[in-house]
Amino acid sequence: LFTADHEDGSLDLIVMSRTPLELACAAKALAHWLAAGLPLVIATPVLGLLLNLDALSTAAVALTLLAGTPALTFTGMIGAALAVTMHRGGLLLAVLVLPLSIPVLIFGVAASQAAISGPSSFGAPFSILCALSLVSFVIGPFAAAASLRTELDAFDKLAMQAVDGYTADRRVIGNTLLAEARVHGLIATEQMNRVEAELAGREREARDAVVRGASEARQLSVLVVLFSV
Repeated sequence: LFTADHEDGSLDLIVMSRTPLELACAAKALAHWLAAGLPLVIATPVLGLLLNLDALSTAAVALTLLAGTPALTFTGMIGAALAVTMHRGGLLLAVLVLPLSIPVLIFGVAASQAAISGPSSFGAPFSILCALSLVSFVIGPFAAAASLRTELDAFDKLAMQAVDGYTADRRVIGNTLLAEARVHGLIATEQMNRVEAELAGREREARDAVVRGASEARQLSVLVVLFSV
């Protein structure tokens, strides 16, 4: 949501503009929802036909998506703001956003299930879903703006010191400060790489354990068949 703006320098212009950063974050999140969330709501009747839902159930599911997708957008904006200065912030974004998205998914599924099959009430989970969207709409822009200011201030401070070093003909100092500015983003990237490597290692160990268990089960079944024969 903010990475492309940070790379081409337009994010700095947004931060330095007279428009409040919170309002700019809210506008970007709203534009993202209009491009990604609203088409999903519009496509709900077609998906309802594919799933053989009646008109009332399809309308309830569309209403649930209309109320729940803004919460996912605004909570995702917070993670995007935290990961904006990182070269590989995708893993961090998933780690931060997933716990915040689980309540939205739980109550969204509960409301849809109540509308489709019953007998539980549709109003209770739908009301909680609307409350989550309202809370994320209020908190999301302020949290994202605060995260952007913190990350960009640390990065820009070192970068401006590097520029001062270059203009004063202190090229070595400028190179050192510019390297520190890059390290500010690379340290977190390296940490994410280590976490990713550790998760990949655990995945390989789990896969090997499943393969060994399947091999042992196959050998045991062969022995049972031979013994029975």
